[in-house]
Amino acid sequence: MASLIQNAHQESQEAARQAIENRSKMIIVDNTNVKVWNMRAYFQLAEKCPDKSYRVIVLEPQTTWALDPFTLVLKNKHSVTVDVLSKRISSYETLVPIYYAWFLSEHESSLLLKKSLELLKLCLESCEEFLQDFYKFSTLTSIEHALSYYNRDRCLSGNKSVLHCTAKFCGYENFSKKKLPPIKGKNSRKGNNHNIFRF
Repeated sequence: MASLIQNAHQESQEAARQAIENRSKMIIVDNTNVKVWNMRAYFQLAEKCPDKSYRVIVLEPQTTWALDPFTLVLKNKHSVTVDVLSKRISSYETLVPIYYAWFLSEHESSLLLKKSLELLKLCLESCEEFLQDFYKFSTLTSIEHALSYYNRDRCLSGNKSVLHCTAKFCGYENFSKKKLPPIKGKNSRKGNNHNIFRF
């Protein structure tokens, strides 16, 4: 049984690696990631991507029976027993991210950045007090330089063309070390269509 699970993990990781090489826009890994180390390979694959264009999003089941071995035994297609499921559930590790966030699509991020720059330019050109305050804190002396003050060059990792709003910062020291309740919420609107690859 252990070798079958190990093979399944290796096949899933290889499929994810190939999807990254093929530049798939969205990659969904549907696997039994019970321990944090089961997921580590996917984080490393995303981090090694040269342009850092992949962002890992971990989704945990929100069903009432997600951790109920008796319901899971009826729903699984691999003949996994209640005993095995109970052991896996008892050893389940919740991954605590560095932060929880809402992410915009590249298109929406581009629109927001463009509109923000237009608004900044309007404020700099039409409000002398705003202009002087901006010059004072930024130490810049022209509108042209002021418009380049805010940029994405200082982003340390990830896709610089994607904006996000941090909902909860857990901190680097908490990363995968303690359990937190999941943040519940709904997407208020759907993003652009992408090709979805599921393993």
